[in-house]
Amino acid sequence: MMKGRVRPKGGGGWGDSEPLIAQPLGTLGLWTTNEPRHGPSGRTEDERPSPQQRLSHPTVYHDGVSVIIRRCPLFTSLPTTRYPLPTTMIVTIDGPAGTGKSTTARQLAAQLGFEYLDTGAMYRAVAAECLAQSIGPTDQRAVGQLAKSLDITFHEGRTFANGRDVTGSLRSAETTETASLIARNPDVRTAMIAAQRRMADGRDIVCEGRDQGTVAFPQAGCKFFLTADREVRAHRRQQELAAQGRHVPLETLLAEQTARDQRDANRPIAPLRPADDAISIDTTHRDIDAVVRHLEARVRERIALNTKPK
Repeated sequence: MMKGRVRPKGGGGWGDSEPLIAQPLGTLGLWTTNEPRHGPSGRTEDERPSPQQRLSHPTVYHDGVSVIIRRCPLFTSLPTTRYPLPTTMIVTIDGPAGTGKSTTARQLAAQLGFEYLDTGAMYRAVAAECLAQSIGPTDQRAVGQLAKSLDITFHEGRTFANGRDVTGSLRSAETTETASLIARNPDVRTAMIAAQRRMADGRDIVCEGRDQGTVAFPQAGCKFFLTADREVRAHRRQQELAAQGRHVPLETLLAEQTARDQRDANRPIAPLRPADDAISIDTTHRDIDAVVRHLEARVRERIALNTKPK
C-alpha cells in the first residue's frame, strides 16, 4: 500500500482516510452504499472522484457510464451537461537536482488533491540498503537482485525498505553518490519503474524524478521538465545541507553536481532529458509558489480539455 500522501491545504483533501473521503463524496452524490468497497489506495475502486470532480463543486451524479453535471441545483431548468467518465491523471515532473522538483511536486499534489510519488527516494532507498548490506554499487548482479527483492513503501512522509525506516539516511552524501551510481544499473531501473507503475495504477498522482515522462509514464496526461542555472542549483543544495548542519563549499557542490549531470545525461538506460511533449520551466528566478501556480494552471487546463462535453 502506497501511503505518503499529501493533504491539500486546509485539511479538506481526498484520500488520507475514509472520514476525509466520505463527506465530500456524500456531498457530490457519489456515495451509493453505507459501506463502500475500498481499494489499495483507501478509496473505493469504482467510485473514486475524478480530477474534474475534485477541481469543481457542482452537483454531480454518476450513472455508471458518464458523469452528469448540473451547474447549479437551484436552477433545474438549465440543461444537464453530460461528460464521458474521465480516467485518472498522471502528472510527471522531471529535471536535474536543485531545480525544485521535490518541493514543487509535493505542493502541486497538495493543491490538486493528488497523491505524490518521490521516485528519487526509491533509488536512495536501494542505495541505503546497499550500504547497509555492504553491497558495492558496481556489483551489478547483487545490486539488481536487491532492487528486485526490495519492498519500498511510503507512510506519513517516511520511506521504508522491507519495513525498515530508511528516511534518516536518504540524504547523506554517501547515499546520494551511491544512488547516482546504481541508477545506471538496468536491473535497478527495471525494478523501480515497475514499482512506480504499480504505485500509480488507478491513482491521480504527481510523480517526480528523472525519467518519469520519458520512460516510466510516457502516456502521462501532463509532463513538465524543470531547469535552473547550475550556480543557483548548487547554492540551493548548499542551503539544504546547511539546514542539516553540514557546511560544504560551493565549489565542491558544483563539481559533484556537474559529475552527476554528466552521468544522468549520458547513461545508456533512461538518460535525463525532457520528453518531447514536456513543458519546460526555468526555475532560476522563480520562487516555488510561482512555479506551483504555473504548473497547477496547466494541469487544470488539461483536465478541462479531457472532460470537455461531447
